[in-house]
Amino acid sequence: MKSLSIIFVCLFIMCTLVMCDVCVCEKQTLLGESFGKSKGIVSVKYDMIINDESNDINIVTKTWIKDKKMKTESTIEGITIITIIDGNISYIYTPQENMAMKTVIEELPESAMTTIEDIDKYKPIIVGTEKIDNKLCDVFEYTDEDGKTKVWMWKKHNFPIRIKSNTMIIDYKNIRFGNIDDNVFELPAGVEIIDLSDIMKSIKNIFE
Repeated sequence: MKSLSIIFVCLFIMCTLVMCDVCVCEKQTLLGESFGKSKGIVSVKYDMIINDESNDINIVTKTWIKDKKMKTESTIEGITIITIIDGNISYIYTPQENMAMKTVIEELPESAMTTIEDIDKYKPIIVGTEKIDNKLCDVFEYTDEDGKTKVWMWKKHNFPIRIKSNTMIIDYKNIRFGNIDDNVFELPAGVEIIDLSDIMKSIKNIFE
């Protein structure tokens, strides 16, 4: 029963992270001339901090990205959830249970790096410059059907530092550029792997 509870928590965490990042992707845009700077970033590590007072949400997610590899780590309700993605294979790993769920995905989830690709959709304007965490940022602003959104972009790297939309604030901290060892994206030896695709096939066979 405990393992089943862990599975549901894992799925909830994954959906929460994807939904938060997708929200960022839909809302963040940049001027085309600035976008080119970010495309040279091959690998990066950062902490994404999501705060939403209206829904009492506070999530800290450590993130590593290298090419088509991605790793995230969050702790909610005392349970640490690590997601490792390599190409189209995703593992949701819970160290406390020494268990990982394997799934196949179509593409890498949204991240701080992919949020800057939708550069013209909302026609943002620069409304000023500010320093956050001693980083000089261009401040972009635009309005859509959900209201006003502000984006603080680190001028040096054209990388998001903060996004504010309605009651939600997303901060990116402890940003580090540079090579990340491939072993960061590997599961520890001896982890029990549950292939969810096999489970789905079994369920399908029951109803056929």
